[in-house]
Amino acid sequence: MPVTFTFAEPMPTRVADLSVPERWLLWATRALVQLAAQDRHHCRHVFDTLDCHGIGDCVGPISALARLFTLGATRALGFGATSCLTITPDEQRLLAAIQHVQADRGSHAVRLMAAGLAPAVARLTIGPLHDIAHALHLAGIELPERVLNPVFEPFADERAATHLLAAMPRAHSLAVH
Repeated sequence: MPVTFTFAEPMPTRVADLSVPERWLLWATRALVQLAAQDRHHCRHVFDTLDCHGIGDCVGPISALARLFTLGATRALGFGATSCLTITPDEQRLLAAIQHVQADRGSHAVRLMAAGLAPAVARLTIGPLHDIAHALHLAGIELPERVLNPVFEPFADERAATHLLAAMPRAHSLAVH
């Protein structure tokens, strides 16, 4: 069976290097996380802005994620201000998780979200992530496949060890008669 390799660009660290849909998703997430931290869970301006770009249906799921981030964080999550020019590791994980859901790799998306969220809350993020991916699909938008910096990958050492163990040849027992 032939092996297919897919090469992807690394996840950018600057907002200017993101695709336009990624920029709008990041902007909306930042705005809604800030609002959720202030116990304000709805902002018409965010909906109107994304709706002008054909992805207004993403606002509800992003708002749900923002609430999950504020309620279930196990550490201080890093989300920049809406005008911040750099992308934090937590924002990179979120964008990568949406990309993984679009590519039907939801279990990996949950693992990414588990870096900083309680396990039960990380599992709850899959619903809003699927809703965002579906809204993007309906709008005809596929986020570009990007590789997350291995430093930001949760359980990177564990996953590498698992792959190494799986690749090792198995010793066969020989029965001597």
